[in-house]
Amino acid sequence: MATPEILISKASGNNTGENGDKVVFNVELSTQPLRDVSMTFTSSDTSEGAISNATLVFNAGNWNDAQTFTVRGIDDYLDDKSVAYSITTAVSTMDVNYARVTHLPIDLTNMDDGRDTPLQLYGDADGPTNDILQGKDGPDRLQGKDLMDDISGGLGNDRLYGGYDNDFLYGQAGNDYLNGEQDDDYLEGGDGQDSLDGGEGLGADTLIGGAGNDIYFLGGYDLTPDTIQDKGATSDVDTVIMPFSMDRYTLPANIENGTISQGTDDSDLAGNGGNNRLTGNDGDNGLNGGNGRDSIAAGVGNDVVQGGTGNDTLSGGAGRDSFVFNAELTANVDQITDFNSANDTIRLENSVFVDLSVTGTLSTNAYTEGAAARDSSDRIIYNDNTGAVLYDGDGAGGQAAVQVATIGVNLSVTASDFVVI
Repeated sequence: MATPEILISKASGNNTGENGDKVVFNVELSTQPLRDVSMTFTSSDTSEGAISNATLVFNAGNWNDAQTFTVRGIDDYLDDKSVAYSITTAVSTMDVNYARVTHLPIDLTNMDDGRDTPLQLYGDADGPTNDILQGKDGPDRLQGKDLMDDISGGLGNDRLYGGYDNDFLYGQAGNDYLNGEQDDDYLEGGDGQDSLDGGEGLGADTLIGGAGNDIYFLGGYDLTPDTIQDKGATSDVDTVIMPFSMDRYTLPANIENGTISQGTDDSDLAGNGGNNRLTGNDGDNGLNGGNGRDSIAAGVGNDVVQGGTGNDTLSGGAGRDSFVFNAELTANVDQITDFNSANDTIRLENSVFVDLSVTGTLSTNAYTEGAAARDSSDRIIYNDNTGAVLYDGDGAGGQAAVQVATIGVNLSVTASDFVVI
């Protein structure tokens, strides 16, 4: 019998580079798992290498289909030559075989781009007029001061800072970092993989991305939420980082991914009409995918996870999590990757599951296990051979059962794992 292993190999690239060179890795399992296997990849130095698609989930149907994650080199604008770092793998599963599997760190080097010393310009803090700063072709650092500054990076991977007052920052070409800092700022990244940060002030900032996979950082203490507009192609994958100090946020149009920054505050994050990837933090999060085919990873905490319409992939992580099903019953089947009967519950909205009229914990008479309802009172069916959860409006009558979710095979599921709301 083959030994359970995580198989990781390079699909393209050798090392990352400060010029944006990347390495793509193929990942698959050596044997079919008994339960879903989730793995998360982490860079030991995010100032040198950033990971895309950092969490992969394998199951009995896709265990030997290669999935990929990408590590892209970051320019830290320091004369530190080439820097070694590593990628580590964390496995989360209730599969007894794969729970013991580890993978050695993957060693990479972020190659120096060999550029000349960048241009550094600073505005006049005491001057009576607004500053106009213009970068050149290299990786420039431009810093505004008091009053309303107009700062343009030009070519190269630039770092722009607005300072005080209402500033205008233009990254232009290159992979730029823009930080408005204080007050109401206007940030436009231009082409490239840009990071746009409105700053930690109380201002209502406008963040505009262009072509490329951009990252938007929302201000944690803004009295009015920042405005985000992405002008890039629909194939771009853009991310909003929501501060843990913000109570709730909904992804704007054309933004694919949303992440609640690290912390233990309780924050709610909602997707839009696209196929979103939502990631929670260590607080008690409410994560709602909305329309589209979403992937939700709640993280640590007692979270409420709602896929919405579409075939979604849901992970509650550690804690006592609730998975809410309140979307119309169509071909909408969600996959819960880590359902734990001891801690987690599935909430069923009775305006959708209309034959579950009594709210509260599901009656034992309305629950059964197997491939189909056994009598007229059965409404919720768990098929422990396939992992399917089904709803049957008339029990053993002529009405066909509808699959609602897949939660894993051979689980110790009972009626108390379901709550009618």
